[in-house]
Parts: sequence; structure tokens; C-alpha cells
Amino acid sequence: MWSYVLEPALVALHVLDEFAAHEIAYRSMVQADVDLSPPVPRFWTDTRNAHAMAAVNLWNMVFGTSGENNPTHWHNWITGDLDEARQNFIVHLEDEANMTAPEWHELGQRMRDFRNNYTAHREIENAHAMPYLNRALAAAQSFDTWMHGWIPEMVERSLLRDEVAGLRPTIDQSVAETLAWVDEQARREQ
Repeated sequence: MWSYVLEPALVALHVLDEFAAHEIAYRSMVQADVDLSPPVPRFWTDTRNAHAMAAVNLWNMVFGTSGENNPTHWHNWITGDLDEARQNFIVHLEDEANMTAPEWHELGQRMRDFRNNYTAHREIENAHAMPYLNRALAAAQSFDTWMHGWIPEMVERSLLRDEVAGLRPTIDQSVAETLAWVDEQARREQ
């Protein structure tokens, strides 16, 4: 059996909340790109990309490399039989997010590679494509519901998927307002 250390587990969930907000903002801005008048202002592109990079870095704090300098990584605050916990999570992930163990491992590798070669460090010749952040969000939401199932202190905490559902309209509205302002500024400069 396995158990947990509560404080880093709660911090990890807060990190996943932040990840979700940045993923939603990034996706909302990408969808809004089509409504911008060319040329797309650099502010818009840089802000959109900053949300993506923050999302990748935050996700990796919980699921990336589990070294001792990363206390929020889930392997570092689960105590007892970590292999059993991993297997249990994979079964949950398959059931809830329709993500197989190989897909989970591939997602993790892509997220780590992008972080290691682009967002945290910069390779001179970077050929790493942006990972699928929507899959990373699905995995994070599945992880959150998995934790709710065996950590009693989670009962009073909202599920990440509910937080995302409530946050998405707010972020979409903010992006729409910002888009209108950016587009207006671009038109004035022409």
C-alpha cells in the first residue's frame, strides 16, 4: 500500500491549478489568433507563447523529473509502494482520460523534452514541437480525481475539472477583451 505527505501534495495540486489556467489561456489565445488582423502584434504572440511555456514548466513540476530538488513531483510525496501507486494511477488514467500507459509515458517524455530543450533551457537547434497541452490537461484532471479518491483531505477541495469549467469562460472573456484592444491598437498603428 502507499500513503502520502500532505503538504507537498497540496502544493502539487495548486501547481496543477496554475498549469490549467495557463493551458486554458494559451488555448483561448490560439483560437483567437484567427480573429486578429495581420500582422499579428508581437505582444500577442509573446503573451500566448509565455502561457504555453509556463504551462509546460508547471506540469513538469508535478510529472517531470522526480529528483530530490523537485518536492512537488508526485513520486516524492507518495510514501510506501510507489510502483503500486503508479499502476493504480495508470488504470485510473486509462479509465478516465482514455490514455494508455504508453501514451502517458510519451506525453511525459514530450513535456520533459520541451521543457529541457525550449522552455527552461534553449537548444541552439531546437526541433521539439509543442506537446499537446490538451492531453496534459486531461492527465492532470485525471490525476486530481485519482487523488480525491484516496486522500481524505481532498474531499473539501474542488475537482480540477470543475475549476477548469468555471475558469474557461472567464479566461475566454478576458482574452476576447484583450484581443479587441490589441486589434484596435494594431489598426491605429497602420
